[in-house]
Amino acid sequence: MVAVPLGVGLGAAVVAVVLAGGAAARSPTALASALGRLLPVAARVSWPRLRRRLGADPAATGRDWAAQLRPLVPGPAAGVLLFVTALGMYFLDAGALAAAARSVLPVLPWAALALGWVAGQVGMALQLTPGGLGLVETSLGGALLGAGLTVPQAAVVVAVYRGANWLLPALLGWAVYLLLAPGARRDLPRPHE
Repeated sequence: MVAVPLGVGLGAAVVAVVLAGGAAARSPTALASALGRLLPVAARVSWPRLRRRLGADPAATGRDWAAQLRPLVPGPAAGVLLFVTALGMYFLDAGALAAAARSVLPVLPWAALALGWVAGQVGMALQLTPGGLGLVETSLGGALLGAGLTVPQAAVVVAVYRGANWLLPALLGWAVYLLLAPGARRDLPRPHE
């Protein structure tokens, strides 16, 4: 028997679920059938809020949900474009981290940068704070400190990376919004006088 590492097994399971979900989402009858089978099982679970949402006929609710989700599923060309765009954004983000580190360090600790970047992406995906504020900085800083950087070096790398990657685009976005949005100044909350 061949031993499969846990990470490979979990990764394969995630890929299988994503592919099955994508196939089901592209076929309205398959999606309605899957939801029609899963929702009655979910209705038996003792979650009162879920039971109320599913109503008296969970299978009919599944068919309704499938009909609502169908227009949201991109076609194959749009799906490939979305995937390539997302992949490009990840590469640009990792490149920004490498450039920020290179601006401070003569030799890049690639393993620490990769670990810190992945941990930061997980922190952002959790959406506990806007843009992963605090989570990204601590995970990246911890990885850099673990790689042997001094506190000032790690702090400068993190500050340059997050300033260029998160703070600057956010400030520019707000500035553009305030300058170009019709009536944006009118909609801003005013302090109590």
